[in-house]
Amino acid sequence: MAQAEKLLASQAATMAYHEGRATSLIGWVCADLLAVAGMLGSHPTWLWAAGSLGVVCPSVVSGYYLYQVFQPKKWSVTGIHPEWLMQDWPQPTERTTLEGIANRYIGEVKRNEQTLKRTFSIVRKAWIWFLLIPVMGLTWLGLFAALVFWIK
Repeated sequence: MAQAEKLLASQAATMAYHEGRATSLIGWVCADLLAVAGMLGSHPTWLWAAGSLGVVCPSVVSGYYLYQVFQPKKWSVTGIHPEWLMQDWPQPTERTTLEGIANRYIGEVKRNEQTLKRTFSIVRKAWIWFLLIPVMGLTWLGLFAALVFWIK
């Protein structure tokens, strides 16, 4: 049981790490969007609005993934709910109770592991989209500038 409790505590620390990374990234995405909003506020033309889509679109996708990180999820922590302990046991001995707790921890560790994998995948996708912001922004701006130049 002690090993399972250590593992659950380790998983909780890992989840806190992923959520911390996501929180940090939310700040950077908001900064990008505020910069674009400031630029559009100082140059309110359709040309700048259309040119900013290369930054806004990947920022919104990254923000969507980050939003998913903080949605409610099934997560287990150390400790057993008292109602579970108070159930009727066929042979209420200390050994059967401890085995029951250990088996419950095994299931909770597996469920947490799946949640951690999903959260890691979501944070990774958010980071990829965040890193694409300058690439897509510059590409879009270059294509859009070439189109405007070609039209004139």
